[in-house]
Amino acid sequence: TLPFGTHDFLSEKSLTFESRQPAYEQLMEALKDNEVAMIGLYGMGGCGKTTLGMEVTKIAKAEDLFDKVLFVPVSSTVDVPRIQEKIASSMGYGFPENEKGERERAQRLCMRLTQENKLLVILDDVWEKLDFGAIGIPFFEHHKGCKVLITTRSEAVCTSMDCQRMIHLPILTSEEAWALFQEKALITEGTPDTVKHLARLISNECKGLPVAIAAVASTLKGKAEVEWRVALGRLKSSKPMNIEKGLQDPYKCLQLSYDNLDSEEAKSLFLLCSVFPEDYEIPTELLTRCAIGLGVVGEVRSYEEARSEVIAAKIKLMSSCLLLNAFHE
Repeated sequence: TLPFGTHDFLSEKSLTFESRQPAYEQLMEALKDNEVAMIGLYGMGGCGKTTLGMEVTKIAKAEDLFDKVLFVPVSSTVDVPRIQEKIASSMGYGFPENEKGERERAQRLCMRLTQENKLLVILDDVWEKLDFGAIGIPFFEHHKGCKVLITTRSEAVCTSMDCQRMIHLPILTSEEAWALFQEKALITEGTPDTVKHLARLISNECKGLPVAIAAVASTLKGKAEVEWRVALGRLKSSKPMNIEKGLQDPYKCLQLSYDNLDSEEAKSLFLLCSVFPEDYEIPTELLTRCAIGLGVVGEVRSYEEARSEVIAAKIKLMSSCLLLNAFHE
């Protein structure tokens, strides 16, 4: 999943950057190589692996490289039934009502997937070695037409899953990051030099991570110079606790975006969304009912009024790249 209105921006821009070209070309070459069954795309959290993976989904479909392309979020906690359901729904396949066991579902899923002549399964955000047999993904030895691409933060995961091609996605160079930041924050020639200087320093604090750049730049767009100074100070002094070193930079940037929200409803809605499971697609109606029950939307006269408040807050969060819009094929 990617921020609403941001996916096209990030994918189109990041793929044109010189630092991204080698990874993109290696990835496309591996996808077209019939002898390569397992591909691993790895890089720092927030560097754009999911964006590139989703872009590959679009390209593979447009060029008819495969009969079927499936994009499946995995996340840090492996939930086999959820993964199975996601694959099945993407195939337009439904499990029998009386069949609840993971093993039986895996067998049925594997049988269904082997019916596809050329199949690409993209497993996004993989944190540990996956058991394809338990999920129902056919092994290459049993189905030559099945190719799997995983995206992960760890090269070791690629190794443990016997990836034949391991492709590293680097962070943006400082100049590429600055170009992306300027476009997202609407920095132009007419922008005061003092603000440009602050913007450049803030861009550097985003450490070349597209997700962090998009989040920070979008929240500072059109703000007064003093707010840019405050933002820079917060980024420099922020020291997140209990967060692994490789993820501290994007977390600091996302926290700043949260702090810059000018709506308490939007902040409360963001915290409410955070209690749902990772990668959970939250229906607007469910979010509205929870918001009413917890008093997030305050005093409202009707359900429709509350729903409008939730949608308005949701749009604000998506425009700040804090809430992601579900990706549907």
